[in-house]
Amino acid sequence: MPKSKPKKNKPEGVVIGFDFGLRRIGVAIGQTITQTASPEAIV
Repeated sequence: MPKSKPKKNKPEGVVIGFDFGLRRIGVAIGQTITQTASPEAIV
């Protein structure tokens, strides 16, 4: 019986992203399962 290749699992969870602008920093939260992101705050 041939050996099957292991599946590549993508990590599941929440990610945080920062957008560094000249005057402000934007913060967003993303979901890896639904592949969506939402803005959270401007710092």
